[in-house]
Amino acid sequence: MTAGLYLGEVVLLVLGVVLFAVGIFAFFYQLRRQRSLKPLIAFFLVSIGMIGYPSIKSIGYKDGAVTLEKMTRELAENPTDAKLREALDEKVKDVGPRVANSPKDAVTLAQAQFDLGREDEAARSLEQVPQGNADLPEVRELRKRIDQVDRLRNLATKVETNPGDQQSRAELQSTLASTDQIKWANPNALAAVSKAQSAVGEHAKATASIEKAIRIAPNNPKIQRQRDSQIRVAPP
Repeated sequence: MTAGLYLGEVVLLVLGVVLFAVGIFAFFYQLRRQRSLKPLIAFFLVSIGMIGYPSIKSIGYKDGAVTLEKMTRELAENPTDAKLREALDEKVKDVGPRVANSPKDAVTLAQAQFDLGREDEAARSLEQVPQGNADLPEVRELRKRIDQVDRLRNLATKVETNPGDQQSRAELQSTLASTDQIKWANPNALAAVSKAQSAVGEHAKATASIEKAIRIAPNNPKIQRQRDSQIRVAPP
């Protein structure tokens, strides 16, 4: 009943229920003494309004959370769909501020933010998940993905800087292998994958990954610069 409600809305809902209960008591009190019930009409209207407003907000939030989850799944299957990405971005803005008291929805929001390329926001949303829910499979999986992207970036930089660092190269190849079956919708994650693939000499895969990242985020100058840089170092 209180899912997605701000504290003030929860207080309004509780007070509305209390006022409604008092109104019921007053109704029977007036009825037993055969007094006019007209003074109670405004009382009931106010209490119903106090209950109705938060209830409508909660229902709207639940519908929005369900839609957010559905759109996130669809984007994972169609990461280059610009209209779907834009719609998901709007839904994140709509639902995002209200997820604080719902661990499941906080994870859904974090996944959407991550797929949109906003890793920092995704990490902050995951921080809203209470400790008691921190071991949920979906929480662990998303944290793993965020860590994998960071690890790919860091290890790729090490290998590019020092091609003879065999330990870093082996760790990078192992991390790449663990991400091979992931359907990345996050253009920044794809760019990290491409950077890692280029660092270990998998230039064809690196080109495919960075081109997909460009199709997802055609106006991202950082990704464009990375593509140009990789083209220069790739063998003919």
